[in-house]
Amino acid sequence: MTRMALSVAGIVVGVLLSATSAVAHDRGVLRLSTRELVVGNAVRVNGEKFSPSANLELVVVGTRGRIAVGKVTTDSAGRFQTDLDVPQHVAPGTYRLIAVADDGDEVATVDVTVTVWESDAILSAPADGPPTPSAEPPQLERAESPWVTGGALVSVVGALLLGLIALRRPTRHDRTVDA
Repeated sequence: MTRMALSVAGIVVGVLLSATSAVAHDRGVLRLSTRELVVGNAVRVNGEKFSPSANLELVVVGTRGRIAVGKVTTDSAGRFQTDLDVPQHVAPGTYRLIAVADDGDEVATVDVTVTVWESDAILSAPADGPPTPSAEPPQLERAESPWVTGGALVSVVGALLLGLIALRRPTRHDRTVDA
């Protein structure tokens, strides 16, 4: 086999290994009636394109950590609909609403902003003024399955090793002939 054939074979094997390990869950879609969540109020959340009969936990993630806000189970078509209550202890700011599968994988996300009613903000505001949501998107860690991460890592290492083998193998022109 030539170097080129071995390199191509290494790339193909790497792509196949990473593709099989990345198909752990269907990627769902979250649709909200509004992306501005008000503390103490409910918002309608529709989900679709999930695995059928999947158990999902809904969490909001921001600079202060993860806050569980609900659990849902999808129907046989992979859809759900629920009213999500925004807990009183969620501080105003920018968050990401995430649907998390039973094994900890994120299967859908949407950015949201949490605010408080004006009268609530004035009553609970510190002396220097009412709190304001941040305009910056949160820098969040992405929850991924160790199987997905491990599969991707094995794929990359395997492709690199096959590529190195292809580069180290001498060709017909590199060999010396004793006369």
